[in-house]
Amino acid sequence: MSVKGHSRHESRAAVAFHYDVSNDFYALWLDPSMVYSCAYFESQAETLAQAQHAKLDHICRKLQLNPSDQLLDIGCGWGALMIHAARHYGVHAHGVTLSQQQLELATLRIAQAGLQDRVSVALQDYRDLPGEAVYDKVASVGMFEHVGLKNLPIYFSTVQRLLKPAGLFLNHGITHYVEGWDKKTLSTEFINRYIFPAGELDTVGNIQRRMEHAGFEIADVEALR
Repeated sequence: MSVKGHSRHESRAAVAFHYDVSNDFYALWLDPSMVYSCAYFESQAETLAQAQHAKLDHICRKLQLNPSDQLLDIGCGWGALMIHAARHYGVHAHGVTLSQQQLELATLRIAQAGLQDRVSVALQDYRDLPGEAVYDKVASVGMFEHVGLKNLPIYFSTVQRLLKPAGLFLNHGITHYVEGWDKKTLSTEFINRYIFPAGELDTVGNIQRRMEHAGFEIADVEALR
């Protein structure tokens, strides 16, 4: 699916095209918590469920979560990270998604976990998140690939606006080995059709520069591959 400008309408349409095919479809091949990003296998003996639990915990430890934290999850999917962070680290978490079906299942799972008082989710574009210095920690896991390279400045500046002073931001995603995303290749076409609808990837160095231009200090860079 092609998106030229990554406007709010175009981004919503791209996400619906990919993620709203049905929750039952994704449940066929994701782990039980429905994490749609790479798992963290520490040994070959681990199951997918164990590896995804390790991934979620790795994120929480990197963010140095503690019970007083307000956590924002941008592109929260089916709610796995928020539920894990609230259940195991005691945070208050809020997530946003552009997928109606993700919203519905995440809402149900939050209720089933009895976490309605500490976890919330909304159907909302990250650009429309209100306020300044609202959150202690912000996570974005497998979402920024959808943003569009020209929109990275507003994406990172939005996170900067929402973070409290000395807050932490974890930006996890896939990068590319060449700059930009302007060539049609087998790789780019496959990724845009099946992995990240209308997604655009860039090099690690370019992403870091964009973050620094938005005022972030890069404290840690890790490759999980």
